[in-house]
Amino acid sequence: MPKKHARLSPSSADRWTSCTASPAAQDGIPNENSDASRAGTTCHQVQEELLLSPDCDPYSYVGRVLVFWQHPESESRGEDWHETWEEMQETADGALCFEEARVSVTQEMIDAVVSAVTFIREQHQLLGGELLVEQRVPIGQFTGEEDAYGSADVILLGSDWLHVMDSKFGRKRVHASKVIRHESVDFITGEILPLLLGPNLQMASYALGAVHAHDVFGDVKTVTMTIVQPFIGHTDSFTCTIDELREVEKFLAAKAEETRTAPRFVPEYDNCFFCRTKGNCYAQTSKALGTVFDGFGEADSGILRRPDPLKLGSQYALVPFVQQWAKDVEEATYRALQNGEPVVRNDGVPYKLVPGRAAKRTWRDEEAAAAVLHAARIPRDRMYLFQLISPAMAEAMSKQKRPPKGQPPQPAELPPSKWKDLQPLIAQGEPAPQIALATDPRPALCKADGFEDAPTPIDPTAALFGE
Repeated sequence: MPKKHARLSPSSADRWTSCTASPAAQDGIPNENSDASRAGTTCHQVQEELLLSPDCDPYSYVGRVLVFWQHPESESRGEDWHETWEEMQETADGALCFEEARVSVTQEMIDAVVSAVTFIREQHQLLGGELLVEQRVPIGQFTGEEDAYGSADVILLGSDWLHVMDSKFGRKRVHASKVIRHESVDFITGEILPLLLGPNLQMASYALGAVHAHDVFGDVKTVTMTIVQPFIGHTDSFTCTIDELREVEKFLAAKAEETRTAPRFVPEYDNCFFCRTKGNCYAQTSKALGTVFDGFGEADSGILRRPDPLKLGSQYALVPFVQQWAKDVEEATYRALQNGEPVVRNDGVPYKLVPGRAAKRTWRDEEAAAAVLHAARIPRDRMYLFQLISPAMAEAMSKQKRPPKGQPPQPAELPPSKWKDLQPLIAQGEPAPQIALATDPRPALCKADGFEDAPTPIDPTAALFGE
């Protein structure tokens, strides 16, 4: 049956607690799923079933198809395995739903899910407690939204503790905590203020929902939140007291109320990235254009002001935001034209879609094409290009693959000893320097790392100011 999603959802808590105008701004704009989000949902579905059925062979899922559907009379969406989807089509309500997309389960996806499931089971074995899988937990008690729920992947419930785990099947590193205050020095006392961390707001929302649903007698004293990212081999945990979690609940409740009574736009890179209004948001556009034209004097004069070195760091921090805004505008324009909507420049000239650069040509049937070339007496070494595999591909061949359940393990295609022999033959260039904040944990590059003393820079704008 159709599923209703919370308006102030845990997954978007970082955005709606910062840009409190974003929930209302997105009203009426459908949430379009991406291929990446569907793949993640598929992995979560398999994970849930494996955790609930320990004897199930995970590799029996390879090749199965998950169908994503939408109910036309609402914004509700859902997903079911293909065989269940076909049965749904035979019911009156199910027949109304239409198919959005399909995802086929791959071995790479199963490898990642097995890794996550193994970690979760190890934590359960180590910590004990009751294992709850894919739990709908209430969040309306702090968002103020009636009948609002979030879905926690895993909850471990102990006598006086609670542990929430969330698997993320993307490749962007996510942490269970967020920085509230960087380590700094008090300008008045000179005292060093230590780094202050708080919980990831999505995880805190799940934890609050779990406490509300399962801690009826107030026994829980500590709460741990763990993020598992099997594709990049990353796990991260954050533990706090129940009182500290209640402080986060007050913050979430206040921000939820602000979305209804005093909403304000806060256009920032992270806030705008997943917002459905991006590319068509006045606040986002105003900030981006204000940043772009900050180097000019009077409007339309075209006269540059002297760059302020003290502002350079702040301007650089906005580069990702401006780049993303430009990309969002381009994508919004493309979608509008694709949907037949007019897009007109301020001088009245409209835009249109035209054929772009021709795509790369490929053979429809390689065997048939090879037969024609062979019949034309083209030598084999002219017909085919041979290229040695890359070091990364060779390394993959040296690793033993997990066999299907009930089958004996097979040796690695490339013996590990031979992979070791290849090490001296591998060349890898030095990574290009990147700009990062001083709070980044990576060490700073210096002259000893290959940089020479830089000459005194020549100001390329000097001529513009008569110098």
